[in-house]
Amino acid sequence: MTAPTAPEPPAPRSAASDPPESGIVLGANQYGKAEVRVVKLTRDTERHEIDDLCVTSQLRGDFTAAHVDGDTRCVVATDTQKNTIFAFARDGIGSPEAFLLRLADHFTGSFDWVTGGRWEAESTAWQRIEAHGAAHDHAFVRGGQEVRTAVVVADGGARHVIAGLRGSRCSRAPGRGSRGSPGIATRR
Repeated sequence: MTAPTAPEPPAPRSAASDPPESGIVLGANQYGKAEVRVVKLTRDTERHEIDDLCVTSQLRGDFTAAHVDGDTRCVVATDTQKNTIFAFARDGIGSPEAFLLRLADHFTGSFDWVTGGRWEAESTAWQRIEAHGAAHDHAFVRGGQEVRTAVVVADGGARHVIAGLRGSRCSRAPGRGSRGSPGIATRR
């Protein structure tokens, strides 16, 4: 007995070229899995490392058949997106930007009908707990309030990366030597 093969996806079809009698036209759309929490603890040495991400995956492409005909062969299930995020994390996360680029390349390279998408990550920092005057090798406490953010937008072969911080607060008290420093206003 031979193993069953996956059905061929339907040929791409444009809703605009075949509008229904109602005059309603399907526009550009995307779908995905939001806020997949990934906590990766690396224990390959005595000093453990922790990565904490919240990842969102949104795919773009020709999903007209799913909306118009109910044919879901071209739909990458949201659970598949979630499980792919977990599988990629198992191989290591690295920077949030690099992780999202790997996801973008995977989804757009593995499914012909996925032509782009948007992947977002929020990375929470963890600090080592001090024990007996030294940083503990495998005990952590949540770091500051800032959250590292990253977004990758894929459109065909183009990749756009946006990175930043949210919730970060910085301050500098004027002191000796600050007079004349760029961007620092001094009052007398």
